[in-house]
Parts: sequence; C-alpha cells; structure tokens
Amino acid sequence: TTEVKIDDIDVRGLFVSVSIFENIYSPLITGEIVIQDTDGAGFIEENEIEFIEPISIKIKNANGDMLEFEGVLNKLKNENVMGSKKVYCLEFTSEALRKNEATFVTNAYKESNPEEIVKEMVEKMGGELTTNVRAKKMNYVASRRRPRDIIEYVCTNALTQDAQATKNDGSTKEQAKGTTGFLCWETLDGYKFESVKDILAGKAGEEHKDFQ
Repeated sequence: TTEVKIDDIDVRGLFVSVSIFENIYSPLITGEIVIQDTDGAGFIEENEIEFIEPISIKIKNANGDMLEFEGVLNKLKNENVMGSKKVYCLEFTSEALRKNEATFVTNAYKESNPEEIVKEMVEKMGGELTTNVRAKKMNYVASRRRPRDIIEYVCTNALTQDAQATKNDGSTKEQAKGTTGFLCWETLDGYKFESVKDILAGKAGEEHKDFQ
C-alpha cells in the first residue's frame, strides 16, 4: 500500500481492503473501502467523519502495477463490531457524481454530433472522453437537465452512421431506420463512449489474454 487517505488523513493503519467497480452501464465509478477501527474512540468518531469526505487511493500490487483513484465518500454501507474493534465498509464514488449533481444544462443542440454532446457533458462532470463513435447528427433541447441525464438520452436515442431515413408511402414524414444504442462509462483511464453494435463485435475495447 502506497497511500490511502480520507479527508487528507492517512488511514493506512486502518485499511483492510478496497474494491473499485467500472460499470459499462454507468458513467460513474463506484467502490468500497473496508477499514478496521477502535470501537467508540477511533478515527471515525475523532474526526467526525460524515461520509462525504474526499478519498484518495494509490496502491501497488506484487507485480508493481499501480492503481490510483480520487473520489468522495458516498455513505456508510455497513459496520460490524468484533470485540473491541469495529469494521466499517464505506462506499465511495468518483468526483463526477458531485459535479453532476451541482450542474444543470439548458443548452439547445441542433444538428449536433452525439459524440460531441457526450464529450461536453463528460467535461462538465470533470472527465475526459475517448471515443471512435461517428453517429448521425441529432437535435436536443436540455431543459435544466443534469449532464448524466443528457448522456443517457443520447445513448438511447442517437443513431449510428449506418442508419438510414426512409419515406413512408403516402406520407411526407421520414422514418429513421438503423442501429441505435450507445453506452457511456467511466474507467480509471477516462470515459468511453461506444455503440452497442461495436461493443458486441469486440471493437470497443482491448483484448486481454493474460491475467495474474
């Protein structure tokens, strides 16, 4: 363990384990950290932890791989008393959650590239986007929506470039036909935005053959 801090306080002596989750269906990283403290007179009580404090983690495994993460505590998920010790399981998220909750977008997007809309929303959440998506332009009016809401709208309504608009017989209206569906998720290396079609075809990620 190189560094584990909560509210800029070193808790390496209390640290038991940490889990970090990248969810392909969510634009937010979540995780859990387990610490073991003295019941009634330890770190949590002395520092009046409210489970909203910043957390930073830098951990190196036996192979020399470094994991780095900065986020915020989200809640106390669980606590158990074991003799004179108390074990806490704290849930945390990336800082994007706070920035998303504090940001409202009122822009109107006309004939805009979906990937550019998502990139703008990711930046408002404090992240960086990497994508190879080239989707059909779309229109959208954001009426005090949070960035995450707009990302979800784009993911479910944007069309890939191979989609086609065709006219129905006896009607002047066009009907869009083609492949829809995108996913946007946060990783430790930044955000990804890819079509479901490319994800299913294995074109949206890296192939990992060897794990230790």
